[in-house]
Amino acid sequence: AAYQNKISDDYFLKSVDTSIVTLFVDRLFQPGNKLLDAGAGPGTYTTALKEKYTMEACDPAEAYVVKGGQDHPTVPFEIDSLPKLEKYSNESFDGLLLIAVLMHLKPKDYAGAVENTWRVLKPGGKVFITLPSEKRQLQAGKRDPKDRYYNNESPQKWIDLFERQGFEFVPIEIKDTKGYGTKKLRSGKTLSTSIDAQGRSSGWCQLCFEKPKN
Repeated sequence: AAYQNKISDDYFLKSVDTSIVTLFVDRLFQPGNKLLDAGAGPGTYTTALKEKYTMEACDPAEAYVVKGGQDHPTVPFEIDSLPKLEKYSNESFDGLLLIAVLMHLKPKDYAGAVENTWRVLKPGGKVFITLPSEKRQLQAGKRDPKDRYYNNESPQKWIDLFERQGFEFVPIEIKDTKGYGTKKLRSGKTLSTSIDAQGRSSGWCQLCFEKPKN
């Protein structure tokens, strides 16, 4: 319900700096790769990616899917979302983009989300994830004034879930670029970090996992 109305005034249509994500996507994928933007909203990143990659997109909000289809008629938009991704067949994508998506899932949906991420990816495919920094003050298990639900899980929690499924953690680092950095977890893994669209340093962290080829 939080995303069904007044999408023309939505933050994600006006304020997102898409380069924060496309810089990582271009490091991880090859031109022409088939990518699914799950939780795409109205196609915020589609404009920036559709010329280089074979894009498909989905979102649970019908209003966003309609808007995305109108703005990007060459990109298939579907009403679908994690944890199911039921419109998509097994091993059909080189990459899955989960941009600010996992933070909205409820705990009961975690396992299914990870399983279906694995299912739709080809062997050797990657999933790219952005999560809010743990410095961001989000109230876990509650909804904000716009009726958006947040779980506020740590990056390490998602690493554990994806590795348990069989994914391999892929370190990604953007060196010597203003607004980007790294964070080392207690597990020894290093995350990439970035400012958010409004320039706040306590913005986002980025994760990538690969489905092994064998």
